[in-house]
Amino acid sequence: MDLARMVIEVVRERKPTFDELRDEIERRGIFIDSRVLRSVVADLVRSRVLCKEWDPNAKRFRLLLCIEP
Repeated sequence: MDLARMVIEVVRERKPTFDELRDEIERRGIFIDSRVLRSVVADLVRSRVLCKEWDPNAKRFRLLLCIEP
C-alpha cells in the first residue's frame, strides 16, 4: 500500500498527532524514518488533503482530512 494512502486511511479513522500516526503505521508493520513520514504528511498538507488542528489538551497539532481524496 502507498504510504500516502495509509496516512489518509489512519487520519480518516481518527485525528492523530504525528506521533500517534507514526505509532499506528508501525503497528501495521511499516517501519520508516520519521523524516520520510514528515515529508509525506507535509506534501499532503500543502496539497490541502490534510489539515492541522491545534489540540490545547495534548499541546500538539492533530491531523484531519480537509477533503476526501
